[in-house]
Amino acid sequence: MVINTLLMTVEAFEEALRQPENAGRHLQLVRGEIVEDMPIPIHGLIIHTLNALLYIFLREHPIGWVLNEVRCKLLEDPFNSRIPDLAFVSRQHGEFDWRAPLPFIPDLVIEVQSPGDTYAAMRERAAYFLAHGAGLVWLIFPDKQQIEVYPADDIAEVLGVEGELAGRDALPGFAASVRTLFDVS
Repeated sequence: MVINTLLMTVEAFEEALRQPENAGRHLQLVRGEIVEDMPIPIHGLIIHTLNALLYIFLREHPIGWVLNEVRCKLLEDPFNSRIPDLAFVSRQHGEFDWRAPLPFIPDLVIEVQSPGDTYAAMRERAAYFLAHGAGLVWLIFPDKQQIEVYPADDIAEVLGVEGELAGRDALPGFAASVRTLFDVS
């Protein structure tokens, strides 16, 4: 027996987001299915620290913007409406509507593993963002205190607490100590 699973489209998902019961929920559409993230304090601390470091860098080098949890909705992809934890968007993208989902994938996408995230799901996110235009993806694993770096045109690498995170071609000139991101003291 064959069972057909109906995939939700972005249009139907956006209607679901407007429902009162979904107000304030952190929902994404991933391959036609609704997914809800449940971040924990270390997740927030890492994002806050990276956001601050990126903000300071971008004030000195105004080449783009750092954006928290910005929805990305691609016209050519009716089954995904993704929200990276943190993102960098270069000014090279030109004008876009600040009150609507991004119609493109940011140059740098940052994802921090939450308790419900499997390693495979994290890797799938990186693959999705890279396949749709990201120049660089950082996957951050708080429990391991590691960051997996995925450049669009190079081999991935794993950084431990002694490593240095670099913006490479996606965010030229940016660098930060990995240790800084995991410091909860």
